[in-house]
Amino acid sequence: RPDVAASAALDMYLIRRTAMWLSKFRGGGIVAIADTFGMQLFGELDYVREAKNCERFRELYGSWDDVVVPTACTKLTRKKVMVMEWVEGTKGPWKGSDGIDMVRIGLRCSTDQLLKSGLFHADPHRGNLLRTPQGHLAVIDFGMMADIPEGDRYGLIGLVLGLKTKDLALATENLLKLGFLEDTTQVDILVPRLRKALKDATGGTNKASDLSFSQLQVELDAISRDNLLKFKIPPYITIIIRSLTILEGFALDVDPNFRLIRGAYPYVLKQLLSPEGIDETPKALDDLLVRLLTVNGEKKEVEWGRLRDLLVLAEKASKSYDPSKDNDEDKGSVSRKSIDLF
Repeated sequence: RPDVAASAALDMYLIRRTAMWLSKFRGGGIVAIADTFGMQLFGELDYVREAKNCERFRELYGSWDDVVVPTACTKLTRKKVMVMEWVEGTKGPWKGSDGIDMVRIGLRCSTDQLLKSGLFHADPHRGNLLRTPQGHLAVIDFGMMADIPEGDRYGLIGLVLGLKTKDLALATENLLKLGFLEDTTQVDILVPRLRKALKDATGGTNKASDLSFSQLQVELDAISRDNLLKFKIPPYITIIIRSLTILEGFALDVDPNFRLIRGAYPYVLKQLLSPEGIDETPKALDDLLVRLLTVNGEKKEVEWGRLRDLLVLAEKASKSYDPSKDNDEDKGSVSRKSIDLF
């Protein structure tokens, strides 16, 4: 497609003009979202950039036992020509236990990207994920990537925790930090709407383990359309939700009962409690844990009840369990104990 750059430029011009017009009638920061989409789109047309992304991703995840990342031949790659190692594998969907294994590997890798490295693969659809003959997950196509700053990664966790535990101060603090709000004047209106959005995205159960990312995207968009609220969705949030929605669809195609959040528990907790590969706890994570686990976040007195729940959950999550099942009768189950914490 030799004329793709000109075609994409025209498309982005029309999209951005439309976004500017729509922004007069609705909120949500859609011009910034359009700009981020444009950056991603033109980034995919630059193969030198993609080769560098591939090598960065390979340095982070190429050494994992169950993940394969091809080598980019940077010396032979030019802006319009990409040369990369061939990877043998089959595209999804994969049925049965093989499919579940692939989803778990992908989920662990995505969680690590969000909580640890910050280099996020923003296009994990079935054409970009392969099952190798050895049963490993091969990741390809690094044109659409995002770098998510450490403060934003842990701020997002803090926001979810604040909404779930009804900690208004924690939720407000992270809404401002992440750029959802410019000031605190509308917090009393927005926080209840966000909590309702989370509840609706779980199908009304209000259980974090039932969260649907595709429905969450619909709920957030509904809030952003309200021009009375000075609420905007940071562009990188749309990238994260889109990627998790794709992975969620992958999982549900393999097993309709699989719950992405429930499956991510062990990896989230591992990174929160014992982050690997770093000499000291990241400041953003340290601030979040202090805010979460000490009374009023003052670092003077431990919030023992919340710490107990966290440790019990971590102990449960360290064991083997099936993310497609949720035993409501077992009050010690991972998902049930996760309600207060997550």
